[in-house]
Amino acid sequence: MAVMRADLADLLHLCGDAIDEKDLVEILDRIGAPLDGREGDTLLIEVTPNRPDYLAIEGIAYSILCFLGKRPKLTENVPSSKYRIKVDKVESRPYIASLIAKGVAMGDATIAGMMQFQEKIHETFGRKRKKIAIGMHDLDALKGKNLRYYAGAGSERFVPLFETDEMNMRDVLMKTEKGKEFAHIIKKEYPIVADEEGVISFPPILNSERTKVRESTTNIFVDITGTDRKSVENTASIIAMALEMRGGRIESVEVDYGNEVVHTPIMKRKSQEFSTESVNLLLGTAFSKKEIADLLHKTGIDIVNERGRTVAYYPSWRVDIMGNSDIAEDVAIAYGYNNLEPEKPELFTIGRDTQGPRKLVRELMLQMGYSELNTFVLTNERDEFEMIREDKEMPCVKIANPLTVDNTILRTSLIPSMLRAIALNKKYKLPLKLFEIGEVVHPEGKTDWHLCAAIYGEEAGLETISGMFRLLLDRFGMKYEASSAQAPSMIEGRCAQVKMKNGAALIGEIHPEVLRKYGLEYPVAIVEVGVIKGF
Repeated sequence: MAVMRADLADLLHLCGDAIDEKDLVEILDRIGAPLDGREGDTLLIEVTPNRPDYLAIEGIAYSILCFLGKRPKLTENVPSSKYRIKVDKVESRPYIASLIAKGVAMGDATIAGMMQFQEKIHETFGRKRKKIAIGMHDLDALKGKNLRYYAGAGSERFVPLFETDEMNMRDVLMKTEKGKEFAHIIKKEYPIVADEEGVISFPPILNSERTKVRESTTNIFVDITGTDRKSVENTASIIAMALEMRGGRIESVEVDYGNEVVHTPIMKRKSQEFSTESVNLLLGTAFSKKEIADLLHKTGIDIVNERGRTVAYYPSWRVDIMGNSDIAEDVAIAYGYNNLEPEKPELFTIGRDTQGPRKLVRELMLQMGYSELNTFVLTNERDEFEMIREDKEMPCVKIANPLTVDNTILRTSLIPSMLRAIALNKKYKLPLKLFEIGEVVHPEGKTDWHLCAAIYGEEAGLETISGMFRLLLDRFGMKYEASSAQAPSMIEGRCAQVKMKNGAALIGEIHPEVLRKYGLEYPVAIVEVGVIKGF
């Protein structure tokens, strides 16, 4: 998952003061964009890969307003700008979409949001710019309304963004920071977007300094190039939504492929047929058609009856909706997953125990009043090491070609996952008593099952967590020996190593610096041990 940084004041401003800070966290969770943490007035919001529109703070604000019954009225029939892009054959990145936004207030928050959106889209949805690259320009700096998108020879010259000297395409790849970073994407040809004066963009590398967006810019020209037409056009729709939420007036650009002419961005609502029966079957509910319509309205979806069919019309930038199950998911989101009644399945099967000691450990932890977690093995160096004061160069198994910056390695410990879970659930009644039995992967690739248990609250301390752990060890009849230990994530003098016959456990109190990073106000006492070896 990607983590999006949102300025609290800016998000509240985009919501038009329809919500206060107190209720914001709960609604973020309800709309599927849970709070991952907080750094001062900056919110860290978790975004799932199926919602790239949430990589823009404006997309989150739109969903919040819909949820509150105050849906913004955005343009669907986009007027033409009279700008035109003639597309020549560009084999490496054959598709382009474009749009114009006029009257945008380009303050610090808008610029920061747009830069972050580009970065996150490039890293995730855009596969590190291989699939999608975005360029933003000052419209007033463009010369003429007839542009070209073509494959250059490499000798074309322009002044790259943040540079002072004119360069040809080969120089850009060798001399500029972005050129060196993304040169591997360029193969035999050099994609170029040019106006009537010359090059304005060398996708996916750099834009021109001549068309740079500044704080004084109010009219914006956007180009999106890539290898997949649907993804390129969807990205244009998301950007158009974001800029209109900022007060921009969106105008379309004609894209001429020679054998086909399209106008982007495409903002007309998309449709998906579904049935009330199928939604209720998937969710185990008995909603009426009106109840479903009311719930879907809270997610920005309208229901229309067409010749005996029930059709959902949803925003063009909602790329996550592909079938009936996605409509049902939005119904569940609007209703609240916590409000759905669990049911026992009618299917009867005979299984066999494959868990070994894990099953008994789980039962004992539940009996002691701990709630169970299940978190992901995939993580990243920042969450796994830096957040708990470990060296980010610690040995681990790395993903050879990660799709997102949030999933680059396999975890070596359950402690970071536990601290993230505590940060997400700290709003609930204290003390929190949580445990997880999950897989960790050693640097050499070997997999182990670990138990991690933690207590969060005013009374949490080494004594409370060690009492629980001694009880667990006694239940298994295990002899053990405890000694003082040190760990970067723990408070010195409040950390111990517990040695058993087949393994060892680390137990202690989390360091105050780590607590601050996770936004935790009370102590955390924690223990981690290998389940198979330890028990």
